[in-house]
Amino acid sequence: YIKDTTFRKILENPSQHKAFTICGNLVHCLSCNNDNVPYVPGMSYKGRSIPKLVIDWVHTTLGHVGPQHMSEY
Repeated sequence: YIKDTTFRKILENPSQHKAFTICGNLVHCLSCNNDNVPYVPGMSYKGRSIPKLVIDWVHTTLGHVGPQHMSEY
């Protein structure tokens, strides 16, 4: 996560980023619904985008539920 610019800024100075919290090894942020959700870094893993991997996993788990349901999940 240290390679992700946003994540690094949050870790270096968490008091300046009130929308984010650090819980164990994860950074969480407030969603538009005021839910505390894990922050997914914009990096890649084994050549694949981590956000895309998460979206693919949610899509496989939930199916076609639309963008609103996806953001709520």
